[in-house]
Amino acid sequence: MSQKPLLVVAIVTVLFTWMVMHQPVRAEEKSRRPEQPFTGKVLKIWQVGQIASTLLVNPQIRQMGGRRFLVGDEVWISSSSDARGRFVQKAVPLEGTVWIRIDSITKFNEFESIAKMLHSLEKEDKLLQGSFPGVGGGFGGSGSAPSPK
Repeated sequence: MSQKPLLVVAIVTVLFTWMVMHQPVRAEEKSRRPEQPFTGKVLKIWQVGQIASTLLVNPQIRQMGGRRFLVGDEVWISSSSDARGRFVQKAVPLEGTVWIRIDSITKFNEFESIAKMLHSLEKEDKLLQGSFPGVGGGFGGSGSAPSPK
């Protein structure tokens, strides 16, 4: 009869010890997981030392080796004219996942969708064409820069 209470005390002690030891690990893991504020978004990113921007779809913040990265699928913008001569842009997904160190980012624009990003790029291109006569579009257009007066 004295073995049952000892067995119950031993089981309770083991369970209590297991709960105490594993609870802080779970809380610590949750606090280490970065927020994901850009889920489902499109980012246009500029980095230190780069002239062109990078476009990421569904970016997430991830950590590796003590550093934080913005990770996502890169898209490239293809510009052309349609059968009616209208300017058309479309996003072309590139293969592979891109990792960009967060501390190398100098600026980014956030868009709700690829369609909204393309609309913004089209507006930007029209502004550049209208503001600087003789200069092509903002994405590698031809023409020469206006001469200073």
